[in-house]
Amino acid sequence: MNQVVSANPVDTQTRPEWTTQLVLDEAIGTSADAICEAYGLQYHEYMALKENVQFMAQVSKMRKELEKEGVSFRLKAQMQAEQYLNRSWEMVNDVETDPKVRADLIKSTVRWAGFDSPAGAGESRNGGFTVNINLGGRNGETIEGEFE
Repeated sequence: MNQVVSANPVDTQTRPEWTTQLVLDEAIGTSADAICEAYGLQYHEYMALKENVQFMAQVSKMRKELEKEGVSFRLKAQMQAEQYLNRSWEMVNDVETDPKVRADLIKSTVRWAGFDSPAGAGESRNGGFTVNINLGGRNGETIEGEFE
């Protein structure tokens, strides 16, 4: 399986992350020459990428997923979604795009990024904060309260 799945370039200088397609190409054993050509990488950039612990962890995870499921529907959807983000960005920044469409794209992107998820530890849902005070009671009693 030495076919390149995608020919979308990755700029490792200005865009340090990598696409799902690049991870997939590495996971399926695409040749170094083919990857360099498809993603516009020089050989030393490709070798540096292969030394990146996070990249190789994703490659390992991808290999396990491929062994288990093959190229799943979810994986294909992830690869498409990465490409759609570029188009979404263009549409949001295009003044000709209908304002309702722009607003929906912005809301969706915020949701996909997880910024609309419930408040994390130490935060209340309405923007306040939580304080726990241990008064050092004999039984280690803790009194909790929420402030807004």
